[in-house]
Amino acid sequence: MIMLPLSASAHDIEVKNARGVTIYYNYVNDSTELEVTYRGGDANYYFYKYTGKVVIPKEVTYMNRTRKVTAIGKNAFYDCKDLTSVTIPSSVTSIGDYAFPECNRLTSITIPSSVTSIGEDVFCGCTGLTSVTIPEGVTTIRRGTFYCCSGLTSVTIPSTVTSIENGAFAECTALSSVTIPSTVTSIGVEAFCASGLTSVTIPSSVTTIRTGSFHACARLTSVTIPSSVTSIGIRAFRGCKKLADVYCYAETLPRTDNEYDGKDIFYASFIESSTLHVPASAIEAYRTTEPWSKFGKIVALNDEDAVSEVKAVPVLIQADGNGLMVDGAQAGTPIVVYDLSGRIIGQAMANDGATRVDVTGDEKVVVVKVGKRCVKVAK
Repeated sequence: MIMLPLSASAHDIEVKNARGVTIYYNYVNDSTELEVTYRGGDANYYFYKYTGKVVIPKEVTYMNRTRKVTAIGKNAFYDCKDLTSVTIPSSVTSIGDYAFPECNRLTSITIPSSVTSIGEDVFCGCTGLTSVTIPEGVTTIRRGTFYCCSGLTSVTIPSTVTSIENGAFAECTALSSVTIPSTVTSIGVEAFCASGLTSVTIPSSVTTIRTGSFHACARLTSVTIPSSVTSIGIRAFRGCKKLADVYCYAETLPRTDNEYDGKDIFYASFIESSTLHVPASAIEAYRTTEPWSKFGKIVALNDEDAVSEVKAVPVLIQADGNGLMVDGAQAGTPIVVYDLSGRIIGQAMANDGATRVDVTGDEKVVVVKVGKRCVKVAK
């Protein structure tokens, strides 16, 4: 008897979409639904790669049976270097690990609001991707999701996100600003390492700044650390060579569990030329404790930056339900809302025109910091 070799196949069926593009699918959920996949036995060696514009249909009819497309499977578009855009239907609820890595000509992708789960390294190495809106419902930005997306200039993180995992935005060198919502409680190791951030405000929901979170952010000039932070990991701000101002609201000095007795968190950031802004009640402790004592200038927050100080801000700020509308701020300007104790209760990055800032709690009077200037507002 002669044994014939079987051709390896990762897909169950193949069906052309309305534009004549063949898309490969696997059966999932007891064969009642479909997920998009690749052709061949190994994503690294399969002999069909998606190219150009791909429109994934909401449902597929095959052998007289119609099934919904509910997922994009692991490795589905792996290394599809000639893929330029993907349309994902509203029937899809999950995007698997490594779904689009190294698709470096992919410039446009819309993730529908139906998606609640995005896997690891999904857009890793998509250097042509310029903007992404993560839909409401997603709770975790997983490891390496946007790693090395060097063309990414804009990302919108919804208020449903509670965790940003390791390396999620590492080496996003064009990403100059990002608003981390007040729902986020965990920022992973090297989450924004070597990104293009120029300023960052860490929300008061975060208690730990992990190892290398903002390491090698060479354009970072300003960092705001809330009073909730109790520890800072090694290399957290190492190599941030343009760091000019650090605003730390913690009256109890954050623990620095670092090599070199804690000196490493700002190593090679030239903090000898930087200013550290801290609560007046703790200024002496910061001045006598490394690595904080290495700052060239240490000043009390209430000298010029504390929420108790109110300065004229040439913008219109109005209450809007559970939030505020800020109109007139220059696009890209950080907006931070504090309660009267100095706790961050809302933040956003100014857009062109009016910007809405969601505010937690039921404070009647808040302080709004637009750039470096503050104003007290009655809600």
